[in-house]
Amino acid sequence: MHALLHPRSGSPAFTVAAGAVAATTPWLLDLPWSGRVLLSLVLAVGAVTAGIDVDTGRLPDRLVGLCGIGSAMLVVSEAVAGRGPAAAVGAVAGALAFAGPLLVVHLVAPGAMGFGDVKFAAALGLGLGVVDPVVSVLALCLACGVSVVAAALAGRPKVPFGPGLVLGAAVALLPTALASSGARPWP
Repeated sequence: MHALLHPRSGSPAFTVAAGAVAATTPWLLDLPWSGRVLLSLVLAVGAVTAGIDVDTGRLPDRLVGLCGIGSAMLVVSEAVAGRGPAAAVGAVAGALAFAGPLLVVHLVAPGAMGFGDVKFAAALGLGLGVVDPVVSVLALCLACGVSVVAAALAGRPKVPFGPGLVLGAAVALLPTALASSGARPWP
């Protein structure tokens, strides 16, 4: 049986919960249908990738690459749909905002942050940046917060960062989704 299909490859509870949130959040955004599908797929694959990170402590390059390809397709889709170069500029800014600080941490203290986390954040940030580069900044803050809470609950100083990255990305999209639907997340 292929390693990705094996029942022990990824935490099932995390993968299902994160996948549900990640795959549905983009449908609340003001994006063309193709953009919603692509961003949903990127986040759903990201949830599976993060589930594997929970079990193995590693982010599979093939799945991280798949997230990157999906995000790149989202950039092209948005550029063709009428946003032109603004989609690419936003995507690059989003990738830099989400992955840049992690790259600095990795370069300064490689044992504290793996390069897989940096690549994963860049792949997710590329897609988030198409929506709005500021979403990537919020996603990074949420990812760090989720990971700190997970470490405290686990009683360990180090936990996989992939789940925080995916949950941060999915949750960071909510304020933009609410704003684009006319709802206000605050009174």
